[in-house]
Amino acid sequence: MQENFLSANIIYQSQYRNYINLEEYKDVKQKLVQQWIRNNLNNTPDLEQSLAIGSVNSHVQVIARAGSGKTSTLVNRAIFLQKHCGIKPSEILLLAFNKKAAQEIRTRLQKHLQNDLPYAMTFHSLAYHLVHPDETLIFDEPDGQQRKSRSLQSVIDEYIRHPDYSEQIQSLMIAAFKNAWLDIVEGGYDLTEEEMIAYRRSLNYMGIDGWEYKSFGEKIIADFLFEHDIPFKYEKNFWWNSINYHPDFTILKEVKHQKGIVIEYFGLQGDPNYDEQSQEKRRYWQNQFDYFFVELNPKILKQHGREAMENHLREKLTRLGLELNHLSTSEIWERIKDRAIDDFTKSMTQFIGRCRKQCLTPNQLSEKIECYFKSNPQTSEPEFKFLDLAQNFYISYLDRLQQTGEEDFDGLMQRAAKVVDEGNTVFLSSKFRGDLKDLKYIMIDEYQDFSLLFHNLITAIRKQNPEALFFCVGDNWQAINGFAGADLHYYENFTQIFKPSHTLPITTNYRSGSQIVEIGNQLMTDKGIPAKPSTQLQGKIQLVNIAKFQMTAIEEKEYGYDDLTAAIIRLTGKLIQDGKQIALLSKTNTLQGVDYKIKKLDEFRKYILKKLNLVGDLEQLIEISTTHKYKGKERQAVIILDAYKYPTIHPSSIFFRIFGDDENKLLEDDRRLFYVALTRAKEELYIVRTYATRKKR
Repeated sequence: MQENFLSANIIYQSQYRNYINLEEYKDVKQKLVQQWIRNNLNNTPDLEQSLAIGSVNSHVQVIARAGSGKTSTLVNRAIFLQKHCGIKPSEILLLAFNKKAAQEIRTRLQKHLQNDLPYAMTFHSLAYHLVHPDETLIFDEPDGQQRKSRSLQSVIDEYIRHPDYSEQIQSLMIAAFKNAWLDIVEGGYDLTEEEMIAYRRSLNYMGIDGWEYKSFGEKIIADFLFEHDIPFKYEKNFWWNSINYHPDFTILKEVKHQKGIVIEYFGLQGDPNYDEQSQEKRRYWQNQFDYFFVELNPKILKQHGREAMENHLREKLTRLGLELNHLSTSEIWERIKDRAIDDFTKSMTQFIGRCRKQCLTPNQLSEKIECYFKSNPQTSEPEFKFLDLAQNFYISYLDRLQQTGEEDFDGLMQRAAKVVDEGNTVFLSSKFRGDLKDLKYIMIDEYQDFSLLFHNLITAIRKQNPEALFFCVGDNWQAINGFAGADLHYYENFTQIFKPSHTLPITTNYRSGSQIVEIGNQLMTDKGIPAKPSTQLQGKIQLVNIAKFQMTAIEEKEYGYDDLTAAIIRLTGKLIQDGKQIALLSKTNTLQGVDYKIKKLDEFRKYILKKLNLVGDLEQLIEISTTHKYKGKERQAVIILDAYKYPTIHPSSIFFRIFGDDENKLLEDDRRLFYVALTRAKEELYIVRTYATRKKR
């Protein structure tokens, strides 16, 4: 084991198994690995981790429960193979599903190996370096651009304006996505270019740019500036007499060495208080030399109409030296055609993603839908219409990718599998050149998230390199990406897919107190090997029952009847005083039951920070996230904001029954998601008990 670790099993079996029993042999092996890691890497794996690290002669599946050191096991094994077993870095590949995980692995490897690193990358990065596509890759960034969804939404919008499909889409969306349809109609997105621009011009408060303005006069000004390609800010902040002052429009374009032009539309002339404020604003701008000031009188609009007001504004701006160039209809259209990604598009994007993960061609999808309809003659009308439209959208989406010279990650993965299957195994970038045929060890993170798409690539690699050994780490209790096409089939059938192979657990939770570990185990009773706590410290679990919450007089004055917001503010304030770092988790990005002005998670976080006066570095004490996005993270204290939503089945799930998403599967998905939420907590866990809607007192 000291000199030739890779051959130790063979030597044991051939020469020593009659003298040393298997358990003794495993014990010596585990302790040697443990001692090597301690001496060389300054950390000590437990015996389960050591056994996994030292299992180097077959395919291995590792069941890694929450907080059990999954990433450190992967990294320690790669370094052990390289430094103790003599495996070259070019013979080791570590694969992850997202950039952050891959970067974390690289950072940890670099700490001990400097620049002599094995390959560590995402599946998509490997596919890219195999294929070298000419196309522009489009994808939805977690908190950034949604280029893939926007591409599909463009396809949908074309169908919405098509006379053969508009009625079908309208009836489906009214039945199942009503708010999304109302937004489309309100914005005029169901109209042609000319119709939409004319419609936007006719509205009283919505500008051509889609923003809401406070008066028809302001809307006319906004439309004029937008149509003439003049950059402006509506109600930009200025500091005036120790208060924030927001003039109607600030043109952000230098004119005659001035920063820009400020426009005020004094629409309520005749009211004494308003007229007095208007006069103060005039005096303010007389003393400002950075901006030109333009005042517009509502009488022009009332007496002579929109055209006269536009001419009056044109004259004033031209006199100040601002160049005016009216955009063409097509130019205006290009600026306003994009709309927020709605729930209908999100569902269709998810549906098409599921098709891509199953490597379905349009014809195969049509056959699948036809078989589904035959097997389910009682299919509801919305489900029938959704699936019928999905076939058309799928074809048009794939056509659009070709026409625009774009590709999505799923298509890239399919092409990578084909390239490797045909014998092209070199993956190349400006920084490295590798060959899949040279690999001896391939390690995969988050194996529970596998789908046919990834399995096909691995199958192609094994065809070209049958000697490569796979080490796949995952946790079926944390399999929460079924909605995105992940399929536990590959996890559950590992020993049939990879032969010879064996399964090993790493179950000790180094993150959470014993009570928190136990509540997770209770949730997953009879679902597999339970986790074990690493500490005698129990941790704290508390049910926050909003029905029993009593507000103080100060809280009642501050929050009115909003007892949920008051309770969360009080709880987070107490935890901050105790020096805790806090994560607030929600199943969805939309909150219910808190202050009516708050719609999204990030808005609620800002609200809490403001109420608790947390600024600067103190802002980092509170994080807020959906449970999905918080997987892999941890905090000293976790507050689950919407425990009542576990389990709930989303109304749009009916459209995914064709993929096997029946009620039992969806409930199990939610069980696992709730398990992830519980096990993010290190020391304190608060489960908020409330309801989606509550009666006012």
